[in-house]
Amino acid sequence: MDPTNLITLAIFLGLQIAVYRICVRRMRQIENGPGDPQLKLRLLENEDNLFDAGLYVGIAGTATALVLQVIGLIQPSLLAAYASNLFGIAGVAIVKIFHVRALKQRLLIPPEKK
Repeated sequence: MDPTNLITLAIFLGLQIAVYRICVRRMRQIENGPGDPQLKLRLLENEDNLFDAGLYVGIAGTATALVLQVIGLIQPSLLAAYASNLFGIAGVAIVKIFHVRALKQRLLIPPEKK
């Protein structure tokens, strides 16, 4: 595999990790911030586009990789072109399934006070 493709994959993965960390940080801010659970649920709904940002970054990365291939800056590789999209899909799935869903459940069913 061409080294420029490996660098491209690393950049795409790094971008998705950054988006993931931003999303998790925002969820923590909402959960630990002021307000009742209903307000926090509405704030989570309001951030839905942020939680989908990995998909947008993934699509942009795929388009960028294809353009870089066409102009000859990186070697033609479908792996490099579509890896960004794949990383985006996986990142958003992790954020929404494991984090957003869990936070919504915690807000809807708060722990019992003893």
